[in-house]
Amino acid sequence: MDNPVAPTVSCPNCGAAAPASQRFCGECGKSLRVKCPACGAENAPTFRFCGNCGSGLETPAAAPQPAAAGPAPRPELEERRWVTVLFADLSGFTAMSEGMDPEDVKDFADRCARRMSDKVRQFGGTVLRVLGDEVLAVFGAPAAHEDDAERAVRAALAMTSQNLSGDPERPVQVHVGVNTGQVMAGLMGPDENRDYTVMGDI
Repeated sequence: MDNPVAPTVSCPNCGAAAPASQRFCGECGKSLRVKCPACGAENAPTFRFCGNCGSGLETPAAAPQPAAAGPAPRPELEERRWVTVLFADLSGFTAMSEGMDPEDVKDFADRCARRMSDKVRQFGGTVLRVLGDEVLAVFGAPAAHEDDAERAVRAALAMTSQNLSGDPERPVQVHVGVNTGQVMAGLMGPDENRDYTVMGDI
């Protein structure tokens, strides 16, 4: 007789998967318990009704994230910059997505892109483009720091060290390339869709 599969839940803060019996998220450390709005008792995330008073439990909303400093205002004029560019994508994403439902593929890629982009912003970079499982970011434009190259490398290491899938049984590897050089930075594209980007031999 097959052993039943232990139920899992998603962390309301970071979306990582965790056993329903677990009290705290192994990825971000947030509580996985659901607080009863009537009596305040903590309940397992799989409970629909409070085990203490029987009141109905609402699905907890995602915990608010600390307000992160937004990207610097994008300059209208072109300027020459010395930057470090970071490019990251998921290893084997195409092969993996072939056996998945399109909705699941979209949700999975979106979650991974968000978590990779969080690491870029954490180290002071700017995400230029997200395309499927690919993230293109720049350090040194529009805001520059003395250690932009080091910041890019630290962001790359942070990306590769986290389990983006949120599933310990199906870890996802990230390929990251980092390069430094001189570019022209500014807005490009038609009037209705002009995006900030960098262009150069890097």
